[in-house]
Amino acid sequence: MEVTELFNVNLSPTTSSIFSTTWSEDGRIFVITENGLHVLEMLPDPRSVTPYVNLHRTWVSLPQFRPSENVGIQANDVMWELDQDEVYQMIMDVNLTPKLPTAKTHPCIVVQAAWSPGGVLRNNRCALGVMSNFGAVSLHASTNMQWELYTDISRQWLEMNQAEWNKEKLVDDLRANFHTLKERVARIKTTSFCWSDLFLLDSTKFELLITGQASGCILFWRLELTGAARVKPSLALTLDTDLKKISSLHWSTVGHNKGVLLAGDHGGRISSYVLLVSREGLECKHRAEVWPHADRLTVSHIATLPSPRGAVFLATKGTFLVALRLDNFGAVVTFTAQQVGNLNITGVCSLGDDVAMVVTQSGCFSEVTVHTTGSGEMTTSIRQLATDKNLTHWAAIGLSISHNRAFCAVAYRLCKAYDHLIRREPGQIAFFKLPHRKDSFTLLRDNPTQELTHYWDHVEAVRLQNISDGFVQGLEFATDHDDLEKYSPYQLRLAAVVLKMFVSLTDATENKDMIQLMRCRLRQMQLHVFVMYLCGRIGQLVDRWRSGLPLSPSDLDSLGLSRLWLRGSAARRDLTGEKMSALIEGTLGLPQVPGETREEFCHICRGGCPVESHRHSSCPAGHLLPRCSLTMRQCSIVPYMVCTICSEVALADVVVEGEDNPRCIYCETLFVIDEKVGSVAMTTANLSKSSTRLGQTDPVLEGRPKEEITSTDTL
Repeated sequence: MEVTELFNVNLSPTTSSIFSTTWSEDGRIFVITENGLHVLEMLPDPRSVTPYVNLHRTWVSLPQFRPSENVGIQANDVMWELDQDEVYQMIMDVNLTPKLPTAKTHPCIVVQAAWSPGGVLRNNRCALGVMSNFGAVSLHASTNMQWELYTDISRQWLEMNQAEWNKEKLVDDLRANFHTLKERVARIKTTSFCWSDLFLLDSTKFELLITGQASGCILFWRLELTGAARVKPSLALTLDTDLKKISSLHWSTVGHNKGVLLAGDHGGRISSYVLLVSREGLECKHRAEVWPHADRLTVSHIATLPSPRGAVFLATKGTFLVALRLDNFGAVVTFTAQQVGNLNITGVCSLGDDVAMVVTQSGCFSEVTVHTTGSGEMTTSIRQLATDKNLTHWAAIGLSISHNRAFCAVAYRLCKAYDHLIRREPGQIAFFKLPHRKDSFTLLRDNPTQELTHYWDHVEAVRLQNISDGFVQGLEFATDHDDLEKYSPYQLRLAAVVLKMFVSLTDATENKDMIQLMRCRLRQMQLHVFVMYLCGRIGQLVDRWRSGLPLSPSDLDSLGLSRLWLRGSAARRDLTGEKMSALIEGTLGLPQVPGETREEFCHICRGGCPVESHRHSSCPAGHLLPRCSLTMRQCSIVPYMVCTICSEVALADVVVEGEDNPRCIYCETLFVIDEKVGSVAMTTANLSKSSTRLGQTDPVLEGRPKEEITSTDTL
């Protein structure tokens, strides 16, 4: 078995932290560097013929916050009364190092990051938690591909402690103050953190951010999901433990509003805490010593491995992988330990029930399977996986797997020895194809969610496989039925993706007739999708009016334009199937709403416009404006939104309940603000024919006669 490299992306600056990359539930990957984080978001393009995935890269900067500078005692004041050994002890700790005029200060670097569960932010997005070497934890959220501070946990924790410290009076003994300084720094310095799953209690959604302090204390912060741009967490529980310098935390839900927290420290010990969420608050019901041995093998990571017989917890300790199964009270039922490779484990990800993939610092891949005997005992088997990547001078520092296990990604740093020096250069993240995974197109065809939203990794896997094999998977599915009404809306979207791949990968000079036929079929599929969406939107607006809710001028404009196009368009002529005809006639039979638009005017010259195309509006003066793909209104001002996959446009004022940005009706991708024209002044922002995105429409549909482009059935 071989793990095949598909492509790689160079990263600068590089990093040396292990477990430095993770794939989020919403399809993004972070890579930790010393100065911040690279966040890569997959932007799939079925029309692309390049043998790599299009990734949008953003950067998350770390707040330059040092909590130890504000504990009420300055290191510079106490260092002069200390012994030499104590001064060296201060210098070795970045939070106690004095600031000297002739010495450089320690830089603020990222040492850990973690994605929240999906749904913490609007649009089912994930928040990103980041921890620095100073022990400061901050949460970040992205808006239109820009990262902003969501909340600063460490600053809030510091303010809470400062309120108590201000009541205390320091003694005049500087040596005694040194011990007080160390205690305060250990209390506010975070050494590890993790997220819980989402909770629902009395119609309130919230989650827990759990931080482990250097003092051994564990803090549980409650964050309510309000949809606001900023959130202020509340401290739900403070849990004192006998762990020293917590190095790893992991949460796993074990029941309704119930979970188990595993905590490991630098000494090698692991403890478990069973917690219950109720109206009275958060309560620790049980605690147990899971791994009581202080073997000095730091617990660097803990993960959950799904299993039919109950979840298995995997803890990494250097080169060893410890598998644990716990009971309902957090006590160990059975365990097994196995050495994996000859260098430290730097990445662990689940491949399915009882199977995990492990990567070591040397770059070796291993498949670890956990077996459970009839008596309940656990054993592990390890199978080495070959790879075609040249690992000479490369050190693997992180492993992540996409949400649907279509790809795995490994972060590398270049590490080459020259005499006694170590050369480190910009690293890279490499994407691999997993061996013996389920066929991507089969998974898409049988997708139980009937949505493409969270399955773009498999769409890209199909596209890359098509480029490699030279033929298009799923073409038979996309051309199986002449009657498009036999396809569901999801199947129409999937078939359209397949046809785009076929048209892009087929030589137009040799298969001109076939390409023209597939383009025509693609336009018909998209027309079906649009008409089904438009009829549904008209019905929703009419139902809102019937229920007594007011309609905005934009809604009335959209409702009127939609009726005008549906009544006079070629859709009624081309969509002659029984279901579509009944849908269109039933929609046109809905009652008129007072105030809805009866006639359209050009936004440039105010001349009358016949409502003929749902793609654009044109007036006798020759002005051509794109239409909002969601409301049929003219897009004449910026900023407007664009679909990064289909190039469809939408007005920025379109509101969808529960989401910041609406989704494209053709591919279900979130619209984002078009940054290319975002700086145009609002007073001169008319989008004439020369400044629209009409020239960037789907190239799969290009190459048609002018009369076909301006016809009402154009897509």
